[in-house]
Amino acid sequence: MIQNPIIEDIKSLINQAVKEQALKHSWYDVENACFYAKCSRTTLFKAIREGNLKSTKPAGVKSVKIRRDWLDRWLNG
Repeated sequence: MIQNPIIEDIKSLINQAVKEQALKHSWYDVENACFYAKCSRTTLFKAIREGNLKSTKPAGVKSVKIRRDWLDRWLNG
């Protein structure tokens, strides 16, 4: 079977888009959020405290959780 390079490129782009969409709604703890945003814990908590960065603390969980799309929105202003 002969593979068409255009079809292969389209498949690759679709797979990449699906992976990006799944990552968009990933939940991060404070450590991973700091790594992703390349900032300190102090900066992250200051943004949360000032209302610039959305976060949540689910019942029964000891730490703050932040979604990737919330981090992206904060980082992009």
